[in-house]
Amino acid sequence: MIQNILIEVGELPEALLGRYGKAIDLNDKNPGSRFYSVDWERPRLGAVTLKNGDGQVAFDLALGVMGSYNEDYPEEGLSRYSLYLGLSETGTMSHDQARLKFYEMLARIQKAGWQRYLDHEEPRLQGAESVRRLLQTGISMTTLDPGYVPTFEVWMMLKDRSSWQFYKDGVYMDVWMSRDSKRMDPNLPGAYFVSISLESYANKWRTLFDEADRPRWRELLLEEKAKASAERAKTEQQLQAEGYHIDTGYRNPDAELDLRTKPGAATNDKPVSPGLVSTPQPPPSLKDKLGRWIKGQ
Repeated sequence: MIQNILIEVGELPEALLGRYGKAIDLNDKNPGSRFYSVDWERPRLGAVTLKNGDGQVAFDLALGVMGSYNEDYPEEGLSRYSLYLGLSETGTMSHDQARLKFYEMLARIQKAGWQRYLDHEEPRLQGAESVRRLLQTGISMTTLDPGYVPTFEVWMMLKDRSSWQFYKDGVYMDVWMSRDSKRMDPNLPGAYFVSISLESYANKWRTLFDEADRPRWRELLLEEKAKASAERAKTEQQLQAEGYHIDTGYRNPDAELDLRTKPGAATNDKPVSPGLVSTPQPPPSLKDKLGRWIKGQ
């Protein structure tokens, strides 16, 4: 069983198989889609190195990784990856150890060149203010600032499935922190689990639209982002009135690729073949993964 794997969003499946052969489990039962995965179990967990552009970032204590390939867009290669990680070898650890380990991981991601990403409708809040809004409103879609390391007390108040988002070289990364709700006594060990999704620019925005509209997703995206920006401005105005500080200097790091959505820009998009609509296979339940991780099964 292979323990270390290198992945890259956009790479052709043949290249992945060329490196690891039968160690990769292929699921081609869904028409139009193929899934390439590796799963590990304790005590020999895996390690995943993510290559993107001129940088790499490594993740240890990997439980599983799965890449998705859409046969309607073969030139895009493996356009999505899902990655599942533990934070300790035993499955449990003190809550403060989990806090430090998790933010060390976020620091490594940023050191590798990944920039904080906010959805276009999200208000541009920095540091403690992003956490403050999450705790006051309970809005689940709030993206937290990876550059802000909360105190232990604040860490214990963060919602399950709190998220941090990044962008680099045409790829989006979403990081979610999950923990066992039955192990939240600050004086006793907790159980933590991290899930990471990676997605190419084209796949992220094309799948925002219904199948019939996807051949012209670049054209439609301009209007959608304009609406989202207007929503951001409205929300920021309300938050300023409540005493929040808006980071007006923040610019979405994927702006350079948005230029390709302008009318007349060359694209490789084509209609989706009838009967080959891709329905991504849902990854293993986070609850099941976390349960197995805690029990060491």
